Amino acid sequence: MTQTIIGPKEGWKEETFYLVKVKFNQQNPTHKALFYSGFLTNNFPGNYNSIYNPSYEANFPISEVSFLKVLKELDFKLE
Repeated sequence: MTQTIIGPKEGWKEETFYLVKVKFNQQNPTHKALFYSGFLTNNFPGNYNSIYNPSYEANFPISEVSFLKVLKELDFKLE
């Protein structure tokens, strides 16, 4: 699978929420979702990242998308 990931201009941050445009395959329409970056590996989301949309039956890791583009960082932290 060819994957296109367009991260934030200022680079990824650990344990950060982002509003993203995403699609899981070429037939899937591009849609908005929330992305949690989890931990970074080589400045890229590694473990414990997750994509969420209320219409999904489950959360998905970034490795399962064909396209993801960060629209903006969200000012929200799990404390």
